[in-house]
Order: sequence, then C-alpha cells, then structure tokens
Amino acid sequence: EKQFPLPANLVEPLARFERRGRHGIALAEALALLADDLAHPTADVAVASMVQSLELSGGRVRQQLDELAATARHEVAMRERVDRIRSRFDFATKAMMLLAAAIVAYLWLVGRIADYYRTAAGQLLLVLPVATWVLSLVWMRRLARYELPQRTIARRLPVTA
Repeated sequence: EKQFPLPANLVEPLARFERRGRHGIALAEALALLADDLAHPTADVAVASMVQSLELSGGRVRQQLDELAATARHEVAMRERVDRIRSRFDFATKAMMLLAAAIVAYLWLVGRIADYYRTAAGQLLLVLPVATWVLSLVWMRRLARYELPQRTIARRLPVTA
C-alpha cells in the first residue's frame, strides 16, 4: 500500500497515543485522550467510531474505519473548496482597501476637489459612503472567516502515566 506522510500536527499526538499504549493505559481511554490532543471534530468522530467498534462490534472495525476515511476525505475536499472561496473574499477585501486608499490619495493630491469635504456639510455628506464601505469590508471579512464545528468529544481524562 502507498504510504502518505503524516501532517506535522498529527505526529506528536500520535506519538503520545503510542506511548500511552505501551504504558498500559486502556485503549478506549488512550483514544479519548488522543481526541483531546487533536481537538478536532473529525478526530472526535474517528475516536467515537473506534471506541464503539471496540465495545460493540470488534469484527467490523476495518469496515467502519474505511467508511470514516471516506468521510474524512470528503470533509477535506469540502474544506479545500471553502478555503479557495475564502481566498477570493480575502483578495476582494484587500482590493477594496487598496482602491479606497488610492481614492483618498487622489483626493488629497487634488486639493481643490477636496475643499468642499473639509466643511461640516461636506463631512456629513461623506458619512454615508464611508459607512457603507466600512460595513461592506466587515461583511466580507465575516464571509471569509471559517470556524470549525463544535467538537463532539470534549473532555479530559486524568492520566496517571
């Protein structure tokens, strides 16, 4: 079978999991601690599936892990699509900020046009477009943000090893 390198953020948690097994910690407890170490919703599902397989149907572990791997691959593909969309929003936000800076620089350089906006009435007139622009930036940043879903296993077991 083809071996894939482990992502860097998995190396240490898996090494701790292996050490716990060598020190005699029960497999279900070591798996729960692994889920805590990884602190990721997909890891929670994997651990819950493995613990359930250990407790209920030891013979179906391979089938369940194959199905879980397929689900994890689909989730990774979905997150990659979301990241590509987020990068577009990020680019659009930066472009809007650069455009606004260019407009301000232009108005500063062309002093006579900007004279009207130095009055109180001119300042009030600028409030609406500036507020609209700021709100659109905030909205775009909110669209570009991605938060992981809540974890399904969020507990810490006392460890004696």
